[in-house]
Amino acid sequence: MTAHRIVVRRYGPAALHTVPLIRRAALDATRDVVRGDKILMLSVGASSFVAGPLRLATELTTRPSARQRAHILGAADQITAALLAMALHELGVPAVSLTWEQTGLTPRSVTEGARSGQLNCDRVRAAIEQHPAVVLASVCAATGDGDICALDDAVVGLAAIALGRALDARYAVTDTRTYSPNPDRLERTLS
Repeated sequence: MTAHRIVVRRYGPAALHTVPLIRRAALDATRDVVRGDKILMLSVGASSFVAGPLRLATELTTRPSARQRAHILGAADQITAALLAMALHELGVPAVSLTWEQTGLTPRSVTEGARSGQLNCDRVRAAIEQHPAVVLASVCAATGDGDICALDDAVVGLAAIALGRALDARYAVTDTRTYSPNPDRLERTLS
């Protein structure tokens, strides 16, 4: 168990689709770090960052497969997470961006962990021990059989709450459009 308090924040695509918004999210995280907290940020990629590849897909086929579209959106998520980590570095906060695969999380493990209260997030915890800020790219993940799937907002929101509980977080913010955490409401959600 870490001596630092952990804050989990979930950012949707509307909160991160421009450079000023990414900087704003990084500034919010920096404030948490300055208070002595560690921060885990779940970022859902903005499709605007892969508009070119999505346009190419529609030029190649009128029916792009869901799997291939998930790969393109996964790239958007990884780009967004990397940009957010870069913005944090620019503000003096050492950060790392990770994919779900790198953390060992799957949609199934998060769903089951949320139900049971037992989510194995040892890799996430290890990253948090090494870095004040960890950005988890969350739009694309591997299924139990190794296939790739796009995660919907419900799964990502559930992941924020499940990770908050598993990491004994101070609070988890799942509605980041307002950028104003409501710890009382969310702590009740985590209990």
